[in-house]
Amino acid sequence: MSNIQPLKDSITARDHGNDWLWASVEGRVATLSDEEAIFHRYDNGEAHVMTLDVLRAMGQCKQFDTRASHIQRILRELPDLADNSDAVSRMFDVLIQRGLIESADSVISAASTLTIETDMDAICEVFLLSYGDSDRLKRIVEHWVADPDVQGTRLTLLPMDGHLISDSDRAGLEQTLDSANIQLMCLSADWLTRIESECDRMLHEAGIESQSSDEEPNPALMTARWMNAVLLLTAGLRCLILDSRFDVTPKLLPHSRMDQVQLRNPPLYPAEFIPDDSLLDDALSNASEGLISLCNRCLGQSVSSLLTESVNTDLISLKGMTWLALNEAVIDQQVVSLQLGSVGDSRLDSTLAYYTMPWQMSAALRIDEKHYRSLLNRPRLVEAYPLMQLSDRGKYMPMAIDNRQMVPPFSGGDEDLSRLWHSWLTLVRSDSRVLNLPAMLQWHRPRTGESPYAEEYVPSFNRFLAELADQARDQIRAELPEQRLESLAAVYRDLQSASDQTLIRLVREYHGYLRSGILRQLQQQLTSAAEVPQFWYDDVTEWITVHGSALRESSCPMFLGWPQTSDQQLADRIRDELDSVITCLEGWSNLWHGSHGRMDSLLSL
Repeated sequence: MSNIQPLKDSITARDHGNDWLWASVEGRVATLSDEEAIFHRYDNGEAHVMTLDVLRAMGQCKQFDTRASHIQRILRELPDLADNSDAVSRMFDVLIQRGLIESADSVISAASTLTIETDMDAICEVFLLSYGDSDRLKRIVEHWVADPDVQGTRLTLLPMDGHLISDSDRAGLEQTLDSANIQLMCLSADWLTRIESECDRMLHEAGIESQSSDEEPNPALMTARWMNAVLLLTAGLRCLILDSRFDVTPKLLPHSRMDQVQLRNPPLYPAEFIPDDSLLDDALSNASEGLISLCNRCLGQSVSSLLTESVNTDLISLKGMTWLALNEAVIDQQVVSLQLGSVGDSRLDSTLAYYTMPWQMSAALRIDEKHYRSLLNRPRLVEAYPLMQLSDRGKYMPMAIDNRQMVPPFSGGDEDLSRLWHSWLTLVRSDSRVLNLPAMLQWHRPRTGESPYAEEYVPSFNRFLAELADQARDQIRAELPEQRLESLAAVYRDLQSASDQTLIRLVREYHGYLRSGILRQLQQQLTSAAEVPQFWYDDVTEWITVHGSALRESSCPMFLGWPQTSDQQLADRIRDELDSVITCLEGWSNLWHGSHGRMDSLLSL
């Protein structure tokens, strides 16, 4: 399908013959003389005495590459060895024998022997978050129960195997289930009453207040509360968390590979606009393996085991990665959360994203002006990796979480729930990796009435908190998640104690940093191709004007959904928001451990 070809082109060829990828191990060096040095391996301190020529040759092999490429590089970069290719070839083989140059395969295999495997038979609990559309909920639950293919291979939902959390009233839920002729014990009114009451109590203890009935509905806060309820109920278990805005049958693009894993952290989530739904429908196929099966097979798996057990680990994708980076990526790393791609309505949170994504990804927008205006009013996207893709963090809300070790809570109130949670997860669980599956779910987004016209980007407070967590990550060295959570809370408490002047300066610098980056991305849109359609040029220019003006303004900065206020009021609001975040973080560990293994008793209260 030509309209999504760029996704296919990003697949790396698997067939690399017998010429494996090699890289030199890393360590520290102490000079012994003008001709010799002692090299201490980074991982075990093992000492090796070698000539400086050999040490320099090792320095040319730091990134994984083929044997032939390494030898050519040594001959090219080290003039003293340029006329002695046979000696360089022998030296390379000796370094392999001494364990100073290792193959990517051997690093991954060695890591798998060091990994302490966890119980992959632990229950994977299923939760459905329903956002008030009773007709859609009815169709989804009917599909679970009635479709034999779903029952057989994709998603089996039997009594007590699934749990519904909804913002609908209980009478409406009962009516929906009755009309669908569905008998699920876990969805009874009594169960809903118990779980709502218990979750309210637990979340209150965690410092996350319930939204009062007279407040304007806040979907972000509601989602955060539901997700925290799930994390408390499943403490010590794995969980699959479905959203009623998704269809339940996984779809695949023709070039998707469920048997191949890419390890390197991806730069972008592949996305492309769909110019014609019918073309896409013809190309999609149903996945042969369903959500429950995928969760049971992948969620909680060590990265090294996932790679060694994969039918086709994409080792060529490791080319250019260092030995140390590969070791850190596979040793003691776990698949803590799963994500799937999406097809259909856009999950992007701002119209601005359409103009800042890479040129090729937005190609369908520029077919003609009529088509462009139509897509702006209702953007349709394919977002999916072509292979199973491991990454440091996810872009969207997790679909499945390995909650057998403590993971951080969600912090609600505004947008970017996922951005903040993944930053916290990366910090609190230093062993965590996200597995992005190449399968997609159909996404149905309620119409928001957003204007497609240029407006100043205003970051959310959650995104600001996420940036602070990212900056602090490398400074926190504690081992246990509980200790790392305390350190994270201390980061925010330190910020809360700053002067008004320091707080405002930090926020101004953050806004300036974001807007400068946006301006660069927008300007690149006008230089990415020889010819830029006039309608595209005009709209991108408008976005540039808006953000250039915002960057020059000296007015008090603000966050998404916050009113424009004075510097003093902004500083006070930041401290108030930090209070609830810190309370949540500091109370979460005791609450999570107090809920560990008590799902049945909590549900029976």
